[in-house]
Amino acid sequence: MYESFFGFNAQPFAIVPDPRFFFQSGQLFEEFERLEYCAKKGDGILLITGEVGTGKTTCLRILLDRLRDEFRLLALDEPGASSEQVVSYLQMQLELPESTAGFQSIADELKRKLAEGTRYLLVIDEAQNLPVPTLEFIRLLGNIENDRGKAVTILLSGQPELSAVLARPDLRQFAQRILAQLHLSPLSVDETARYIRHRLAVVGCQYELISDRQIRIVFDATNGNPRLINKLCDQVLYLMYKQGLKAATDAVIETARGFRTLTGSDPQRRTARPSKRRFVHGGAVLGALGVGFLLAQGLPSIINGESFNPGWAKQSEVVGVSTSPEKALVATDSPTDTSSLLDEQTQLRDSREAAITSDYQHKSEKGRDAESGQLPVQQLYALWGLSVDPEVDICSGSQRYDLSCLSIDNANLTILGAYNRPAIIELTGPDFSGVWLVTAFMDQRVTLVSGSEQIELTESEFEQRWNQKARLLWQKPPGYVSPLRLGMQSFQSIYWLQDALNKLGIVNGRIVTGGYYTESLAEFVQTFQRSSGLVEDGVLGPMTIMAINSRLSDTPVLVN
Repeated sequence: MYESFFGFNAQPFAIVPDPRFFFQSGQLFEEFERLEYCAKKGDGILLITGEVGTGKTTCLRILLDRLRDEFRLLALDEPGASSEQVVSYLQMQLELPESTAGFQSIADELKRKLAEGTRYLLVIDEAQNLPVPTLEFIRLLGNIENDRGKAVTILLSGQPELSAVLARPDLRQFAQRILAQLHLSPLSVDETARYIRHRLAVVGCQYELISDRQIRIVFDATNGNPRLINKLCDQVLYLMYKQGLKAATDAVIETARGFRTLTGSDPQRRTARPSKRRFVHGGAVLGALGVGFLLAQGLPSIINGESFNPGWAKQSEVVGVSTSPEKALVATDSPTDTSSLLDEQTQLRDSREAAITSDYQHKSEKGRDAESGQLPVQQLYALWGLSVDPEVDICSGSQRYDLSCLSIDNANLTILGAYNRPAIIELTGPDFSGVWLVTAFMDQRVTLVSGSEQIELTESEFEQRWNQKARLLWQKPPGYVSPLRLGMQSFQSIYWLQDALNKLGIVNGRIVTGGYYTESLAEFVQTFQRSSGLVEDGVLGPMTIMAINSRLSDTPVLVN
């Protein structure tokens, strides 16, 4: 309707999936590629989870299109199906006579097909509604195999409640079979801006149609839900067309926001925002309609063998959220203060648990030899293989790279050694006054540099001159907001932790947690903490993360 008015070659915010609107954000598609890889291996269960409107159906379309040469599809469109209904569906699709009803006849036919080289992919949407007996039956289907492999690969798609269902103790055998999980979350405000502008660019928009401030209004109205963003922006364009506007106004945005067709009620603000997203879909579409919609549109099936055109979906997570709001833990905006703690072990714990970015500013970061070369902050970034301008502040500089800044007050050398990262500090006194970079702490001696000057101090000499404040750089896991404790959820951070524990040899294989920080994970973290000389509190905080990174990557450290 309004395309010709704006000079568009298509509707930019249609809610039908379209691969032209593929939008990439954050790291490349490793989560989706892992899902595809595990599907092609065909020896486990796969999950796609996310709220309504976050793109689950789009993910299914893309994955099924990529797998069309690997499997024949069994798509069960029966929310809450009983095991008897699953048997009936499989008998019909496998063309088995009613007289042979039962699991064994299905298993025999699947084994026969597998011997002929045919593998099946069983897709069930809205899987959070499946009863436990049905899930157990599905697990048994996944066990059917011969020497050529598994006869059936299971792909479940559902809302976040699916993860909680699969975390039940009586489903632990099912959970142990899960190879990969892709969780889809709403867009952040920055991603919302890039998402909207990308879609406009795809249809040929070459001018600033909507401002950053107005995009923020869109984000607040939709909470970053792609489907709702599309619906609201479509309404905005329609109102602009009716009023003859080529640039959005706040009034138009607010009018479109008031249309009750968006959500039916005022959206609730989220308590936590996603931080990183490995891939984001520009189609944003129709997840709630499920496999039934897919079949109606020509989903590849056991009968017709047709496939969908490609498109993409988004992936991220809401991070650091406790299962009970009153117990939610958040990071502070003030420096860590350990002065009131009674012993050194508590100091370590408090410092580790405070993942903070401080507004503390040193009086000077020029160092003692500013004219001779790099300043301490530049030298710190150089240890990370990075280059920054001479006037940059350590914490503001970290925002440009995949690094975080940690500020510590009332520290001591034990704490500094436990973090084990080069740190910017300040010395006072008549001889070595100024800002320095601590580069090493070994054999009871501290090595510091500032420009071309390098000194070594004994522990006591250093402690006498140091103001007990430090700032350092470190790498957070994907999606990490605050220390993870029991019951908190962070899909990306949990995924990172499990990979790290496997590389460290502490865990063999993946643990299904639904993205939650479980007791088993906390116990494995305690094992690592014990081996590293850290406080064994089972909390995944900055100090534990830094110790893990020190073992697994070429990270600058104070103590080798």
